[in-house]
Amino acid sequence: MSDEAEKKWPKLLEEIINKFTKVDFEGTPLYIKHFSFKDQREVDAFGETIYAKARANGLPTEQEALDFLASEGLWTSSDSLELSQQKEYVEKLEGTLSNLVLNKQIKEVESQLKDERQKLHELKKQKNDLLRDTCENYTKNKVSNEMLYYSFYKDKELTQRYIGKEDFDHLRHSELAALTVIYNDAMKHLVIDDIKQLALEPIFVNYYNIYSDAIHNIFEDHVFDWSFYQVNLVNYAKIFRNILQNVQNIPDHVKNDPEMLLDYASGDSHRRKIMDKSRKADSYSLVGATQQDLNQLDLRNEGAKSLTQHIKDKGGDLNMSDFAELFGK
Repeated sequence: MSDEAEKKWPKLLEEIINKFTKVDFEGTPLYIKHFSFKDQREVDAFGETIYAKARANGLPTEQEALDFLASEGLWTSSDSLELSQQKEYVEKLEGTLSNLVLNKQIKEVESQLKDERQKLHELKKQKNDLLRDTCENYTKNKVSNEMLYYSFYKDKELTQRYIGKEDFDHLRHSELAALTVIYNDAMKHLVIDDIKQLALEPIFVNYYNIYSDAIHNIFEDHVFDWSFYQVNLVNYAKIFRNILQNVQNIPDHVKNDPEMLLDYASGDSHRRKIMDKSRKADSYSLVGATQQDLNQLDLRNEGAKSLTQHIKDKGGDLNMSDFAELFGK
């Protein structure tokens, strides 16, 4: 383990246990609270109040704004359909990717998925830029600011707010922006990918195993007072433990990589179908598979037909059902 990793995982675990991240603000320590379900509900309730007030004051809803944009030809039903279809296409590609087993195919779909996600992002941005003055967007901005008020504290016990509510409500836009930058910079390491990795790291797993039969006791608070980071950490630890205990023949290089482990587990049934079919006397070799792919799938070429041979056996022509049979669909 590198020196960086030796420091990273203990620090991350400590913050998740404490439910706060400490920052230095102009020489003064501040503590950023990690939100729990109850905290989120308070902010959600605030948002519901803001939305009702905006509606009462005549601000249009998103649907009303869309109807107006459509009447002006600025965002039509065709645009909405394109956005919907692009979103559906990205979701299908993500589903396809989760079922692939050959490295070459995985890389090809990953490259395509990157491009299609960018197209989806651009369409969403185009729509959002046209919907700035709506109840939904106004509420979203006010809720974002309110979350800053709920997040900053003077003490590690999280009892003294950094700033009073009245003073906070009168902060200038530049001051709110500065707090946002501090928050984003302080919390950028608390991403889901690192929490997944922590769930596989010995520094957490060793403690998790002690509580495996009473996992609700691993943190001192009631589960509904756990931060979302605590909830995610425990849930992923549980998922990974189940995978490692129940999925057979996991390669060593996969066991310590959360994404590879999840992909391996989700594709396990798909791999089993391929393996079963490929071991039959009249089976075929996987088109495009390298020896590394075959080794990972525990397949061997002995007795397997090539695609060319499969075509010959079918009289030189393959219909759609033949292809479906060939690829195990």
